[in-house]
Amino acid sequence: MASIGSSLVVLAIIFGITLYYASVIGGVIEWIIGFGFTFYLLTFAYDPRAARISIEGYERPLSQVPD
Repeated sequence: MASIGSSLVVLAIIFGITLYYASVIGGVIEWIIGFGFTFYLLTFAYDPRAARISIEGYERPLSQVPD
């Protein structure tokens, strides 16, 4: 998640620079940042779910794991 966040920060800096020089390119970068931020938020929703599943699997004895 740190790599996604750092790449979004870099894209935001590039967006600020290109917005003044080439507004069309700035618009494209804005959409990329929007989709990247959505993906970033989805990783926050997925990460605790995956951790909960792995923790629940280790707490139960092998005889209680459903087939």
